[in-house]
Amino acid sequence: MALTLGLLPLLEAAPVAKIVCVSSAAHQMAPKVGINFDHINDETVYNKHTAYGQSKLATILFARELHKRLRARGVNHVYVNALHPGVVQTELFREYSWIVQKVIWFFQRTADDGAKTQLYCAASPEIETKNVSAKYFTPIAKLNETTALGQDMDLAAKLWTYTKELIASKTPDN
Repeated sequence: MALTLGLLPLLEAAPVAKIVCVSSAAHQMAPKVGINFDHINDETVYNKHTAYGQSKLATILFARELHKRLRARGVNHVYVNALHPGVVQTELFREYSWIVQKVIWFFQRTADDGAKTQLYCAASPEIETKNVSAKYFTPIAKLNETTALGQDMDLAAKLWTYTKELIASKTPDN
């Protein structure tokens, strides 16, 4: 968020700008409350899968909230979308058992295929011509839906406020 908002004046000054937020279908693993604000850094309740899902949900919510705030200010030429690149052949699963790695291998995409949805969101003229913003894409460049939590605009607004306050508390000159 801090980087994107820091770059936002430059993006708004451009004739057209596209912000691509890389999320994951793993947003489905977020806690039932969506974002566990009360225990966000609590190691006693930490679960790596839930934390990953929560972070990917946060990415989707950020994209939707940023879109909403831009449009509310009349900024209609900055497009913000989130996406799931697919399960890409990376080192993400290196700590899993060899059996799990072999099973996952059948579902993995090459890095080239994994990049195609990001490239579409960043470079396709359709994003602008079809006014595609605050959307969620899955491989390869398919519009899709998130979970209900990924569409919860009250949660998105709460996350926005929480994150802005957290950044301000950790950043000098605020």
